[in-house]
Amino acid sequence: MNIDKLIAEDLKERTATFLLDIQAHLCEGLTQMTTLSEEQASELANSVVDHIRKAYGGETLYIPKGKELETALLHHSIFREFNGKNHKFLAKKYGVSEQWIYSVTKQMQKRIKDKMQLGLFGG
Repeated sequence: MNIDKLIAEDLKERTATFLLDIQAHLCEGLTQMTTLSEEQASELANSVVDHIRKAYGGETLYIPKGKELETALLHHSIFREFNGKNHKFLAKKYGVSEQWIYSVTKQMQKRIKDKMQLGLFGG
């Protein structure tokens, strides 16, 4: 068998498997997080995968692990709960040091202040 043909067949199989895997993950998440039946969840998952395939089909995509997003969401959760006096409580709740809570709240306060100043000066 021609090596190029073998590679092409392997890629087709891998892309189909990838799309089916996404569909399965979506279906599982939908059935766990909603009241949809497995059949309804599967139908919706198929529709979402089809939409993604049509929107991004043929493109090379990089799917990040999302560490930055997880960190940003954690920072926002901490800051949302911060009342100026609950560093110890937040540290215990999130399993981090009090010093880290101080650092996060200071960073978030600075970001808000910087954004407000940009707004004042037309930025």
